[in-house]
Amino acid sequence: MNISFYLNTQLKTRHGDHPVYMYITYNGKRIRKPVNKVHANSQYWDDLKQRIKRPAKADPLDETKSFNKRLEFIEAQVKLIDQEAFDRRIKLTEKYIIDRLMDESLVKIDQFDFFKAADQYLQSIKSVKAERTITGKRTVFNFLKEYQDSTGNEITFHQMNVQFFEELRHYAFEKKKIGDNYFAKIIAVLKTFLHWSFERDYIKHESFKKFQAPERENEIICLTLEELMALCNHTFKSKRLDRVRDVFVFGCSTGLRFSDLVSLKPSNIQGDFIVINIQKTRENSVIPLNKFSAGILEKYKDTVYETLPKVSHQKFNSYLKECCKEAGIDTIVTITRFSGGHRQTTAHPKYELITSHAARKTFATLSLLMGMPERVVRNITGHKKEESFKRYVNFTKEYEKQQMNKVWDSM
Repeated sequence: MNISFYLNTQLKTRHGDHPVYMYITYNGKRIRKPVNKVHANSQYWDDLKQRIKRPAKADPLDETKSFNKRLEFIEAQVKLIDQEAFDRRIKLTEKYIIDRLMDESLVKIDQFDFFKAADQYLQSIKSVKAERTITGKRTVFNFLKEYQDSTGNEITFHQMNVQFFEELRHYAFEKKKIGDNYFAKIIAVLKTFLHWSFERDYIKHESFKKFQAPERENEIICLTLEELMALCNHTFKSKRLDRVRDVFVFGCSTGLRFSDLVSLKPSNIQGDFIVINIQKTRENSVIPLNKFSAGILEKYKDTVYETLPKVSHQKFNSYLKECCKEAGIDTIVTITRFSGGHRQTTAHPKYELITSHAARKTFATLSLLMGMPERVVRNITGHKKEESFKRYVNFTKEYEKQQMNKVWDSM
C-alpha cells in the first residue's frame, strides 16, 4: 500500500487556494480523498516533496508547518495500517483503510519525542558501553539536531523513511562536506538507535532498514620497521616528547588502544604479561610483553610516571606529530577522501598523519610482516570484525609485493 499527496488545482477552497488530496493505492485499487482542512496556494506546493513550501515572508498566521505535519502523520498512519493488515492477515478494503485512518488509537505514534528518546537510549547503554563510545553516539545526535535546526525539517519517528535519508545525505555531503565514512557512522548509530526504539514501540515501522551508507576503505597509516626504529633510537632534548614517544612505542609493541595505555596500572603487569580489561570491548585480555614494552615499563618503574606517563589525548596527538617530525618520519603520503560524489586527494608528510591509533595499526602490520600468525595477532589486538582485520593482511601482502618488485625489478 502506498500513499501520495497532490494539490487539486481543479477545485478551490473558501480561502481562495486549492485543497490537498491523498492518493492511496492498494492491491491494484485506488482511493482519492481530500485531506481534511489542508490547503495551499499552487505557488507554494512542492510536487516533488509533496509538501507545502514556507512563504519567503514570515506570517504569524501561516499554517504551513501544521499542514505538513498533518501530511506526515497521515503518511505514517497508512504505513501502520498496511503493516497491521499484513501481520493480522486482514484483507485490505477501502472501508477498512478509511476506518483505520479515523481510528484515534493510531495517534499514539506522535507521543514519543525523537531526541528525548535518544537521551533515554544513551542513558540505557551507559552501563555496557565505554565512555568514548557514548561520546561518539552523542556527537551523532548533535549532528542530527544541527540538521533539524539548519533545514527546519523536524525529526520525528514517523519521518524515518527513504525521503528523510536522502535529504540527510544531501545535507551531509553538499552542505557540511563531511566524508563518506563519517556519514556511514552517522547512519550506523541512527539505525542502531531506531532498532532499539522499534523494540520499545516508539517507532511503528522498519523503513529505516533501507538506509544504506557503505564505508570506503581508507589508507592504513602506520610506521615501517625502519621508521619505528628511527623513532625508538632518536634522542629527544625535550622530556615531554621523550615521554610521548615512549607511550606511542609501547602501543606499537602491544597493540593497545590509547584509552588502555593511559589507564594502565602496576597491577596490570603480571610477570611477563599485561592482564587488562579492555575499555572499548569490556573484555579481559592477556598480552605478552616483549623487549620493547618491557624496557619502557622498566624505565618508568618507581617513578612518578609509573606505569606509563599520562597525557590528554589531544595533546598526545599534537606532541606525537612533533616527535615524528623530529625523528625524520617525513615521507610524502597521498590521501584520497570522498564526500558523496566529490573526491579530494591531498599529499602530506607522514608525521602530519600519525595519531595515537597508528600505534595499533603499526603493531598489526609489523607483526604480520615479521611472521606472526594471523590468529595470534588477532587474539592480541582483539579485532572482532573479520573485514577490519583483513585490511591489515591485505596491506602486508601488498607491501611484500612492492618490496619484491623494488628488489627484483632493479636487477
